[in-house]
Amino acid sequence: SDKQAISVGFVGYPNVGKSSVINTLRTKNVCKVAPIPGETKVWQYITLTKRIFLIDCPGVVYQNKDSETDIVLKGVVRITNLEDASEHIGEVLRRVKKEHLQRAYKIEDWVDENDFLVQLCRSTGKLLKGGEPDLMTAAKMILHDWQRGKIPFFVAPPQQQEGDPSGNSNLPDASEEPTISTDRTAAAMKAIAGIISSQQLMHVPAHKDFGNVIETETKKIEHPEEDASPSEI
Repeated sequence: SDKQAISVGFVGYPNVGKSSVINTLRTKNVCKVAPIPGETKVWQYITLTKRIFLIDCPGVVYQNKDSETDIVLKGVVRITNLEDASEHIGEVLRRVKKEHLQRAYKIEDWVDENDFLVQLCRSTGKLLKGGEPDLMTAAKMILHDWQRGKIPFFVAPPQQQEGDPSGNSNLPDASEEPTISTDRTAAAMKAIAGIISSQQLMHVPAHKDFGNVIETETKKIEHPEEDASPSEI
């Protein structure tokens, strides 16, 4: 019913912005955030409205075929906990455009990741006794910058290729029955629309079309006959 409370859990990899999304919805810092994984350690319940509650969950790491380097570069583990940070630098150099690295570290050219680390140690004064370069510290500096977004890098979201023989699609089948009742969906739509309206009154930026989409979807749920074709009525 419209009076039933709704709980929304935020679940995903560590350090992807779950707590930041909640802070944005609440328009204030109710969840502690940091650019390192593992900042959220326990479940935290946040009241969004009288009937909508948000649950901030600790990050979870799913079992997959990712290598250790992939996991490190996804920000899932803390840099300070790495046994050998230098073994992941080669992948950073392969992923990031050379001009970005040159601009960030003032290094014009290098042979490989070891040469890059040696030059970085000399330019930043990260040296051990006897003048030996401290490769481990330099590697942690680079990974630290990577996790905090100081090194420009992004990838486009995956898309299904045309003519994919697998026939897989990320879109739900329109023929499938909805798993949530229309009454509860309509109630959720109304609640979210109310939040957007209140944020606009407080001069909080909101997507201009989002409220229209919610209003349209709510209308379809409450009065499906208005959008149905003559053959469907």
